[in-house]
Order: sequence, then structure tokens, then C-alpha cells
Amino acid sequence: MLAGDGIVDYRKLMVDLVIAPYFVNIKQYDYDTAYSKIGEWLDKCGRKKRLDFNPRFKIAYALKRSLKTGIKPMRLETMRNDYNDMYNEIIGH
Repeated sequence: MLAGDGIVDYRKLMVDLVIAPYFVNIKQYDYDTAYSKIGEWLDKCGRKKRLDFNPRFKIAYALKRSLKTGIKPMRLETMRNDYNDMYNEIIGH
């Protein structure tokens, strides 16, 4: 699911629209497990390019929002159509 070595751009959007909803509403991970996995991934991303946001706040906000709303993760097709640059970063083009 997560790009193994992390990504350079679109990390906040990925956490909000893809990763947090996927972990809690599809995989049914508990809050702490999802938080830990997202934090590990953002650490990898931060090694490629410094994070320009507070990861603890971003993870907590995204998980609480995903749990409260039951939002599903963004579909790959939607990402390709609406966020083409992010799509290309994720698939490695």
C-alpha cells in the first residue's frame, strides 16, 4: 500500500485522502496501529525531503476525520484524473 521508500511531494494529501482512510476504514486498524504505520511512512518521506508540516498533528487529524466520517480512500482513477502529479509521484513516473 505505502510507497516503500516514501515520496517527496503530496504527503499531506496522501495522509488525508488515501492512507488514513485506508487504514481505519478498509483495513480496520485501530487508531494506534494506524498512527504508528503512518508515522513510520512519513519518517521515510522526511528522509527524502524534509516535512514542512507537523506530522503528529496531521496524522491525528486525518485519523480522527477518517474515523468520524467513514470516508473511503481516494480511488486510483480519481487520483489520476484529479491529482495527476500526485498520481505520477506515487506510481513512479
